Amino acid sequence: MQVTRPEAPPDDSFNVRNAALEELHRILASDGFAKSERMRRFLAYAVEHSLAQDLGQLKESVIGGAVFDRPATYDPKSDPIVRIEARRLRQKLAAYYAKEGKDDPIRINLPKGGYVTSIEAIRSTRKPAIFADADLKIGIQALKHRNDPDPHRETGVAPQAPPVLAAPPSPVLPLSRPASGRRPSFFRLIGLALLVAAILAGLVWKIAVSRPGPVPLEVRNFTSLPGAEMQPAFSPDGSKVAFLWNGSENGRRNIYVQNVGSFSPVLLSKEAEGEVSSPVWSPGGREIAFLRPTSADHLGVFVMDLATRDITRRAIIESAPSPIGPSVLIDWSPDGKFIAATDRRDLVLISTANGTITRITTSPEQILGHYEPAFSPDGRTIAFRESLSHGVDQLSLLDLSSGRINRLTTGANPIFGHTWTPDGNALIFARQRSLWRISASGGEPRRLTDGTVTARHPRVARVGNRLVFASPRQTIRVWRMPLPAGGPELVLSSTLTDVSPDISPDGRRIAFRSNRTGTDEIWVAGIHGANPRRLTQFGRTLTGCPRWSPDGHFLALDSRTGDNSDIFILNVDNGKLRRFTSENYDEVVPSWSRDGRTIYYSANTKGVWQVWKRPVNGGFSVQVTHGGGFGAWESADRRWLYYTKDRGGRAIWRMPVDGGTEEPVFQGLDAGMWGNWRLHNDTIYFAAVQPPYSLRSYDLATRREIQLATLPNRPLVGDAGLAVAPDGSSIFVSLADPVASDLFLVEQFR
Repeated sequence: MQVTRPEAPPDDSFNVRNAALEELHRILASDGFAKSERMRRFLAYAVEHSLAQDLGQLKESVIGGAVFDRPATYDPKSDPIVRIEARRLRQKLAAYYAKEGKDDPIRINLPKGGYVTSIEAIRSTRKPAIFADADLKIGIQALKHRNDPDPHRETGVAPQAPPVLAAPPSPVLPLSRPASGRRPSFFRLIGLALLVAAILAGLVWKIAVSRPGPVPLEVRNFTSLPGAEMQPAFSPDGSKVAFLWNGSENGRRNIYVQNVGSFSPVLLSKEAEGEVSSPVWSPGGREIAFLRPTSADHLGVFVMDLATRDITRRAIIESAPSPIGPSVLIDWSPDGKFIAATDRRDLVLISTANGTITRITTSPEQILGHYEPAFSPDGRTIAFRESLSHGVDQLSLLDLSSGRINRLTTGANPIFGHTWTPDGNALIFARQRSLWRISASGGEPRRLTDGTVTARHPRVARVGNRLVFASPRQTIRVWRMPLPAGGPELVLSSTLTDVSPDISPDGRRIAFRSNRTGTDEIWVAGIHGANPRRLTQFGRTLTGCPRWSPDGHFLALDSRTGDNSDIFILNVDNGKLRRFTSENYDEVVPSWSRDGRTIYYSANTKGVWQVWKRPVNGGFSVQVTHGGGFGAWESADRRWLYYTKDRGGRAIWRMPVDGGTEEPVFQGLDAGMWGNWRLHNDTIYFAAVQPPYSLRSYDLATRREIQLATLPNRPLVGDAGLAVAPDGSSIFVSLADPVASDLFLVEQFR
């Protein structure tokens, strides 16, 4: 939206975003829009993404798919639906403001030539009230008295709380002037006070809508190689960038180095078993440290001498099970004595002299862990990503001298990398597809990019005023695989992510999670993907794992509205949503009992995932598993509960529904595939992520495993991605297209 929000939080009496959303709700409820669902969707989509400055979501090609249900192959040149509907929307807005909205305090416009909305403050056309200077002074004194910290000291009567103004109201006309010599009435004072408040709010509004925004960053491609370039790192003098690229013949990631101003990367790391990650320069620029797997669950910290290309292993750490993938980012201290890393869940310092590992944080049981350490330029502080829950990250600072941790950010979103500014006064971090800047002393973050180019893993050069970041692109789509054999059918497709499919009991609808409108929400569509419709509007948080109730009227789901995840129940028929759990720890991945009376879910009450259950219509939660449990499903005969042990578990276990001894029944899952198996009758269907990618089944009665089909792309790891049709006729699976990623450079960054 073409309005720059103030860097500091706006006063509670006036908030530009709230005012715009209230105006949007007025428009959507008007006669001209109430019966036009397409116009309502179009306007709401444009306003929401304009307010969030997600300009990349306001392209014609994106709007066509997100609002008008055009397929992934949609071409705006041959199908002008968005332009046609934009003209209609402008006409309907004009008609609204000519009649119903003529007295609205603000206006929402859709300027020609684009799809970014703007807001306009409207000066009231009413005749201003006439009052004497004395009356104005009385009104101001009333305002002062209302805001006085001790409002009882003169009258002994506490005044009412001031109203919160969502937008500048029309001036409040005072009552008629009292006769000469009489004190103004209490109601007149209130009227004058509100008048002054309206004037002040109008001034704030005028400043907010007219204030120029920050100069946008000028980004240019630093690399444009085929495949994926990622995890950039500047040399100490800012003249070179080391990065990962999967450009070798076998597609394995290796370290390359490229001079700024050049487009010819040089291979640095030698071919070896396991892909390398997290290149970082030594302070003197003579060495590069990196990570490489040494086993299924451990990483080696290696150092390469750039003169000789000799590689030395300095330490072995346990892989960090980060919810957004293995935490593979390390950093070198400014004095060269330590390498900071994550050893499973906690931050550690590794001595570059002898490889000694010192643990410097102990993450609380109720959170997932501490990841991606980054030293401040003076070496006294480490910034790191504190993962509170799956999809809920905060940027935090560790004071190395005192051990005190200070959390900088808020909000229920993942963070994809961070870096210090050269002066150590601020940090740049990636969130919501964009780069943000926040002071190291705290405060509100300021957005630096608009999301048109996705930003990940930013790095700022210590000298040279340069910033580099990776911009990955990947599409995740839902495919249908007919059984017993048949070709794959593309069911759900957008330019972004469609995951977590679940099929309704009647086999006619598919619920899924999608971020096709910019945020992860729950959607529903026909079984072949027709007429997709968004069901939730949680906003900027991770919402997922929709699960149909046996009667097909409800969906259980999980969402992160605070520092942890809770279970919600959504009435699909009327859209009503209710919170099902609210404990101060994560509750995720719900499923229904076969009779629809109970919901199972996974909770990490003490840092260990266990399966719990709770009656749908009220009652206490009961812990079901005690030796670990995650992602449970009740068998068709209601005798058994099947589950994995945790997010990385390779085995499927079962135990009696009413309690009893657990037993392993299948041990063929790939690590991290907790969301890519389903139980149907006596068969476990699952996806294999090890090449060649395949869809497989395991018969519990015969203990026979067979391959059902070869998958065209890679299944998801660490997410829910597989569902079975109720009649067993087909499998629905989310598959990821190959990742593409370029590096972008910003010169003269300050």
